[in-house]
Amino acid sequence: MAILSFQSHVATGRVGNAIVAFALQRLGIEVWPIHTVLFSNHPGHGPFRGKRRAPKDLTEIILGLEDHGVFSRCKAVLGGYLGSAASGAVLLDAVSRIRTKSPDVDFFLDPVMGDEGKGLYVPDELVEFYRHATEEADVIAPNAFELGVLTDRKIASPADGFEAARTLLRGRTRTVLVTSVPGFEPDVLVTLSVDAREARAVVTPKLALDPKGAGDLFMALAAAHTLRTGNPAVAVQMAVSTVWSLTEAAIESPDEGGDLPIVTRQSLLRDPMVSFKCDVFVAGDDVA
Repeated sequence: MAILSFQSHVATGRVGNAIVAFALQRLGIEVWPIHTVLFSNHPGHGPFRGKRRAPKDLTEIILGLEDHGVFSRCKAVLGGYLGSAASGAVLLDAVSRIRTKSPDVDFFLDPVMGDEGKGLYVPDELVEFYRHATEEADVIAPNAFELGVLTDRKIASPADGFEAARTLLRGRTRTVLVTSVPGFEPDVLVTLSVDAREARAVVTPKLALDPKGAGDLFMALAAAHTLRTGNPAVAVQMAVSTVWSLTEAAIESPDEGGDLPIVTRQSLLRDPMVSFKCDVFVAGDDVA
């Protein structure tokens, strides 16, 4: 089983493919990383060097994989930080090419655009790209701020998240996963999984750290566990439990610089410290 991961890469730190590739490999999954940017470190950690990769270079890698005849082994495509709308077009072309050889491939798209309190950190053209490209994905995984951008709504509660998420169930999209949703109480956060049948919620205590790369890891784990279990609710439960456990471990390990300690605490990728439940939030006719 192989997963193509189309997102950023940093030489030091744990974001994009720098966290996704190791985590998936630790779970026994073959990973084909395609780096949309090559940076020395995450810009959120201070000055950095490097640059975005030209779309034509990304296309060359995709065509090389196609020539190599491996697309039939691809079970999922992950789309993360793109850098430009032109790179996004390469991603959609890659998904189309893979679907000709592996029709059942799942396309997971994280519309990386910004965060609550920090706003947008991508150009307007990329925001517009995501507004249309989300319909091509089987699963969309925005955070609450990004869901608000996609739907022109303010996400201030799980109910807001549910109402906004179900408006994105169109085109090929069958599931919307929403992270960092303000909880029912001030000291909790909610992760939502919304499909045409029901909405489920995982409620977790709010931690004192919001590490870079947590969303990238969550989407990768959700994809991996969906493929392994065939049960999206179980997949979300496992993904949330793992990311939460690693975040708590990061708080206890200040030498990690605020990054998720996926190497030094890699056992948590298979055996998280806690197991949160993914409970039904809205079901049946209430979704219609």
